[in-house]
Amino acid sequence: MFKVKFADIGEGLTEGTVFKVNFKVGDKVAEGDELFTVETDKVTAEIPAPVDGIIAAMNIKEGQVIKVGEVVVEINDGKDGPKEDKPAEKTAKVEEGASVVGAVPISNDLIKPRTLEKSETQTTSKDFRSTPLARKIASSNGVDLSKISGTGPYNRILVEDVLKAQSGSTVSKTEPQTAAPLAQSSFQATPPVFTGVASEEVIRKPLTGMRKAIAKAMMNSHTNIPAVTLTKTVDISKIVEMRNDLKNSKIGDTFKVTYLPIVVKAVTTVLQQLENINVSLDGDDLLIKKFYNIGIAVDTSRGLVVPVVKAADLKTIWQISNEIRELANKAKNNSLTGNDMKGATFTVSNFGSAGVEFATPIINYPEAAILGVGTIVEQLGMNANKELVTKNMLPLSLTVDHRIIDGADGGRFLTQMAELLENPLALFIN
Repeated sequence: MFKVKFADIGEGLTEGTVFKVNFKVGDKVAEGDELFTVETDKVTAEIPAPVDGIIAAMNIKEGQVIKVGEVVVEINDGKDGPKEDKPAEKTAKVEEGASVVGAVPISNDLIKPRTLEKSETQTTSKDFRSTPLARKIASSNGVDLSKISGTGPYNRILVEDVLKAQSGSTVSKTEPQTAAPLAQSSFQATPPVFTGVASEEVIRKPLTGMRKAIAKAMMNSHTNIPAVTLTKTVDISKIVEMRNDLKNSKIGDTFKVTYLPIVVKAVTTVLQQLENINVSLDGDDLLIKKFYNIGIAVDTSRGLVVPVVKAADLKTIWQISNEIRELANKAKNNSLTGNDMKGATFTVSNFGSAGVEFATPIINYPEAAILGVGTIVEQLGMNANKELVTKNMLPLSLTVDHRIIDGADGGRFLTQMAELLENPLALFIN
């Protein structure tokens, strides 16, 4: 009998929430089959079967919180004597890395599930990433997995995808929004019919996984950091004009750049000039960081995640644009790794994509500042020749840790940001 324990899957975690169970007692499993999917503070991972055999006990159910070290599944492998899937011993040294919106300890010696490694070849229907149950249903109903676009973690094909394909409906994916478009209202509503009976229904839903981690990190930041927010509206008409010219050119389809990577490039440029912004507080010591990793807040159906563009100061706007797009897609597909989300020194939150102009973003602890980017608004104004023109105004909101960053420092940051965004050629030269 082989006892499978829930092991540290690579994020230094202590618990996880069972997202999906793929087998039941009596089912046959092969080594490498995905026993269940677990959702942690950062990522969702599939846990593989370590041996061939028959499920003798399934000690978990969907929605259950499990602790590292617990026996979750028992597999009858036909061999005498009980055996356990023992996690590797962890070293005493622990390093700190950024979690969903905060920091958690990450051990140096970890067990990583083999199924997280992507196959380079996909030639037959068996090679396509899919759950065992989805493969069984597809095989029974003659559904070709190679023609299905999976909606599960890491583009894995789920049972729902197979059933949709069988019924003739298609599975499509949406491109994540990373730009700050002009707000447009598409709200339509049908007035409800009042029946004379008011409902008092309440649905109780416990916080689990990522949402629980977000709640903890936000409370930690809001409780421990005396934050102050400064705002400034910047004329980015030249950037809008340059971007429109690029879109309408012959190379517009090849070089697609949104406003966000331009803002990120401006941020890294200003941070290099104002060293007291790219900092954090460690006890009574001020840590002045001479590297520039920019966290990008991404909204997903599971909650807010903050993947990181590493060494943004050494990359071009085009490189930053591609990296943001890749990270946003991974966030939407729930395939971010721990390395994707650790090491940020400063964060940018683009709430303009939701049509919001100004907000007071909460600092991504232990960082000391976060920049909020609002939606672009067209306004009438005077140009240098005192002529009335239409300007494209971008609202910025800078929240800082007032223990170590003064309001004047925040003001200088926004002023220099405005100078760069109003004269964007300097960013491309840089």
